[in-house]
Order: sequence, then structure tokens, then C-alpha cells
Amino acid sequence: RSTGEVMGIDTDYGTAFAKSQIGGGNSLPTKGTVFVSVKDADKDAITQSVRILADMGFKIIATGGTKRFLEGHGISCEKVNKVLEGRPHIVDAMKNGEVQLVFNTTEGA
Repeated sequence: RSTGEVMGIDTDYGTAFAKSQIGGGNSLPTKGTVFVSVKDADKDAITQSVRILADMGFKIIATGGTKRFLEGHGISCEKVNKVLEGRPHIVDAMKNGEVQLVFNTTEGA
């Protein structure tokens, strides 16, 4: 009995991921805003992907530490507050439909 899993297979990760999302009934955005907040250990790994999205015209928003890291690598972005930093914060933006794609990892979760 299936629980609804899908898998995308291709020669590169990006295309395989896109296929998995399409197979699951999700469409990938072609414009809009990308929220980025990742733990320090993941920052190098997301840099190229975020740069590509910025070059495609996506607006990049990030929490403070991630914003500093991205700008230090030549990627322009705007700061968004974490929930505990006060309003407006990232949850407000997400509830308002202002965020189309999320890169998020946490410490110790």
C-alpha cells in the first residue's frame, strides 16, 4: 500500500529535485522571494544555489547571520526578523504569501 512517496531521478541533483516536486504535485516557483536561514555548517553549501536564484531575479531575504554571510559572498539580500526579534518577522511574511521558496536548517533540532 502506498503512502504517497515520489522520487525524482536524473543525472544532476537540481533536475532530480525538480522532478520529485512535480511528481508530488508541487510546482517550483519561477519568480518571487526566497527566504534563507541556515546554520553555519550549511552556509557554504547553499551559496551557489542562492546566487543562481538571485541571478534569475528572485528577491532574497535572510536572517541576520545568513544575510551577513551572503553579502560577504557578493549576494544582495534583505534582512527579515526571526520571530523572537519582533514584527514584522518571517512567519508574517510566509502567512501573507510573500515567500515562494525556503532554505532553512537549524542548530540542534
